[in-house]
Amino acid sequence: MVVLMRGGLLLFALSGCAQTIRFNECNRDDDCHNGDGGQLWCTSDHICVNQLPEEKLCPETIGSDAPGALVIGVLSDHGIPSDQTMVQAVELAIGEINLRQPGASQPPIRAYLCDTASDRDQSLRAAQRAIGIYHAVALIGPNTSDGVVAVNSYIRSSGTLVISPSATAIDVSSLADDGLVWRTAPPDSLQAEVLAAKIKAAVVAQGAATKLDLVYVNTVYGQGLQVVFKAKYLGIGGPSLGLVSAFSQSSELPKVIGDIALDAPTHLLVIADTDDPEIVSLLAQPQQLATTKVYMTDAAQTQALLDRPSAVLARIRGTAPALPDGATFTNFQAAFISKYHVDPKTTAFVANAYDAAYLVALAAAATKGHLPNGHELVAGLGRLQGAGSVLPVGPASYIEALNRMVAGGVRLEGTSGPLEFNAQGDPMKGQYDYWCILTGGGAPEFSSDPQKCPAL
Repeated sequence: MVVLMRGGLLLFALSGCAQTIRFNECNRDDDCHNGDGGQLWCTSDHICVNQLPEEKLCPETIGSDAPGALVIGVLSDHGIPSDQTMVQAVELAIGEINLRQPGASQPPIRAYLCDTASDRDQSLRAAQRAIGIYHAVALIGPNTSDGVVAVNSYIRSSGTLVISPSATAIDVSSLADDGLVWRTAPPDSLQAEVLAAKIKAAVVAQGAATKLDLVYVNTVYGQGLQVVFKAKYLGIGGPSLGLVSAFSQSSELPKVIGDIALDAPTHLLVIADTDDPEIVSLLAQPQQLATTKVYMTDAAQTQALLDRPSAVLARIRGTAPALPDGATFTNFQAAFISKYHVDPKTTAFVANAYDAAYLVALAAAATKGHLPNGHELVAGLGRLQGAGSVLPVGPASYIEALNRMVAGGVRLEGTSGPLEFNAQGDPMKGQYDYWCILTGGGAPEFSSDPQKCPAL
């Protein structure tokens, strides 16, 4: 007897005759059960598999369905609310742009929304799907530095532009990327300076018997930021560090926090990607950490953090890219709140995602007569100028910005700040805010107001 499986069918060959039996293991993901508790998914062939099926990597599209559209991929973690807030910013931008493309003789934009699950392997698979199947010429995302590193070799070979709104690791600047990797968020060298200065001042002000511990996620982002933080902190005369701990999986956190509790630091710096809320919950438990002052990074500024124990929230300070106070940001903020009923200030990198979508559209205008490829988009980005009159990013000035781009170049003020880049595709200007969480009266909320966020 020979058993073959083909397209969800089991084919049995018996003594010269064949019998076909339909094999239907599942109809939806809920039908799949894994004995060890791991996630399983149902494929279109009705088979349970242990990785997200290819056809589910990019399950949604936004923008235009018209023939001849400029196709891009938006790579984010579909399971993280903060990532989906950034996707909403891209959706808002594409909607504004597509309303104006016909009058500017520019192609509309269609975007495939692809799920990275904040995983290196799935980030690469999502990029391959967006580019290889849907013919995306640009990617907005991945949102993690690990994801950007994971897709770099593939986007080099395919000649695809990448603009990440939130990959801040210093290592991204030195990738061999043929100039194809850009980002709208400032690199962590700037964040580390703010953290080092603020934490050193707090430790010194407390006087004797202080101890600073550090815990970081073992990723490109975490490794890079902790290294540069330590160099800058010690370089400005910060007292020596206590326990330095790393974790690779969320399951390791109870032991890591338990070890930190035994060390009983007066100050703790947490560098994590998506685990900040869980870390805050764990910090609320040991009595040895009941007064520990906690410092967090840009990745922590999410709505999920605000749902954690308020006793810990009140003694957290953190950093995040500073947002301009002018009309460019406030116009975007008003449009975002009107459409989604959420203030984009409550999540880091939302304005950076909005700017990334506008940069792709404006870069495409530099190519005439055909849809641009990734390298032609990079050439278009090369027309961004650091001098001359400034145009704000947004719908009101979009046509004028297009015209200037076609004519030779444009200087842009983004919703996240000046859109001026160096040869590595990194923002040349950028500042980090120092934030706290207000817990007195009403729901907890983030604030970057120095009057409301005194030193711990």
